[in-house]
Amino acid sequence: MLCIINLYMMMTILSISMMIMKHPLSITMMLIAQTTLTAMATGMLNYDFWFSYILFMIMIGGMLVVFIYMTSIASNEKFNFYKIWTLTPMIIMLPSMASYIMNKNNDMKMMYMEKSNLISLEKFYSWPSNSMIIMMIIYLLITLIATVKITSTSSGPLRQKK
Repeated sequence: MLCIINLYMMMTILSISMMIMKHPLSITMMLIAQTTLTAMATGMLNYDFWFSYILFMIMIGGMLVVFIYMTSIASNEKFNFYKIWTLTPMIIMLPSMASYIMNKNNDMKMMYMEKSNLISLEKFYSWPSNSMIIMMIIYLLITLIATVKITSTSSGPLRQKK
C-alpha cells in the first residue's frame, strides 16, 4: 500500500511540474511519465496489469499522434531545458523512494495476503463471453481499416509540403 501512496505522490509532483512546462515536447514527456505511473498504480490496485497495459498502450498511441502533429506545426521551436525545475522534483522524490525501499518487504506480505480476494479474469475470456471479445476485435479492425481508407493524405494537418 505504501508503494501506491508513493506512486500517487510522484503523480502529484508531475502534475504540479506540468503546469510550468511551456514546450509541447516537455508536456508530452510529462504525460508519458504520468501515464506510466497511473498504469503502475492501477495494476497494483487491481492485481492485474491487463487494464493497465491497455491504458498505457492507448495513451502512448495518442501521444504519438500528438507528437507527430506538433512536429509538423512547430518543428523549429527552441526547447529550453531548465535544470532547476528538474532538480526540485528529484529532491522531493528521493525520500519517497527511500521509504519504498525500506518498506518493500511489508508491501509484499500485504500483497500476498490480499491476493486471496482476487477475482480472476478467466471468466471474462472463457467460452460464453469470448465470442463477444472476438466480435469487438473484428469491429475495431474494420473501423481502423475504414478510417485509413477514407483519410486523404493530400489534405489535412499532416499533408506533404511542396
